[in-house]
Order: sequence, then C-alpha cells, then structure tokens
Amino acid sequence: MEKKNKQRNRNISLSTKAEVLFENILFLGISICGLIASLTAKWGGGARVMHAGIFPRLLFLITGFGSIAMFFSNVKYDAPPSDRDIPPLFTVAFLSWVGVYVYCALHVGFVVSTLLFLLITISVFSENPKHHWKEILTATALCTAIIWGIFIKVIGIALPKTPLF
Repeated sequence: MEKKNKQRNRNISLSTKAEVLFENILFLGISICGLIASLTAKWGGGARVMHAGIFPRLLFLITGFGSIAMFFSNVKYDAPPSDRDIPPLFTVAFLSWVGVYVYCALHVGFVVSTLLFLLITISVFSENPKHHWKEILTATALCTAIIWGIFIKVIGIALPKTPLF
C-alpha cells in the first residue's frame, strides 16, 4: 500500500503540488485571520446577539483543522471524479440562485425564503421530484425549522424584521 502511495506521489507535477500547498496555506491563513478577528470583534446588537461570536469562531476552527488535516493527507493530490464534472454555467447559475435567496431572506422573510430555496434546490437536484414530493416537502420543512432553531435559539442571532416572518 505504501509503495502505491509513493508511486502515485512521484507522478504528480510540481505545479499541482504548488497549487495544493497554496490552497492549504490560503485556507489556514483565512481561518487564522478570521479567528483573530472574531476574537477581537465587539459584537453589537445587545442581548439578542450575545452568542453570535460562537458561530464564526466554530467555522474558522473547522476550516483551520481541515486545512491542517489536508496538508498531512495522502489523497490531497487525487483528482476529483471525472463523472461529476459540473459545467461552469451551472455553477454561475447556482451561485446567482443563492444570491437571490439571500436578497429575499433579507427583504421578504427568512422562513418563506428558506422554504422556497430548499424546495426548489432539492427538486432540481432530485432525480424524480414528482415521485418523491412528500419526502421533499418534509425535508424542506424540517431543514427550515432546524436552521431557524439554530439561528434563533442556539446562536441567538436576530433575523431581520421582514413582512413575512
């Protein structure tokens, strides 16, 4: 097994190794800077946003540990599966869809926007949404309730006041 890993690492170009090293250093740097910024930030908003600092710190810690783990990983040079190539146009369309969701969550309402976002997104990625519509509706409602509960009850982040929730 070790011989196979050593052989695989020999066939990797220097540019690929440099790219992977750059990504690891970039993510580690982002997590360190973000963690320092979140530790030194003064969170406004009074008692309703008291625990808002926990969420970004947790994300920065996960990113930092992930980049360190990737640095020592044996599979860091493996190419992604070729059968899952995603066209760039689809990526741009999905990121635009996420932008529409964020705008609607801030101006229309978090609960309604999240319900519609998850319903449409799960339906698009589902193989046969007409056949599994009950499961899709259930998953959408449960995910929205869980996300709302985490933001409001666990983290204590106040969502913007909007016409629909």
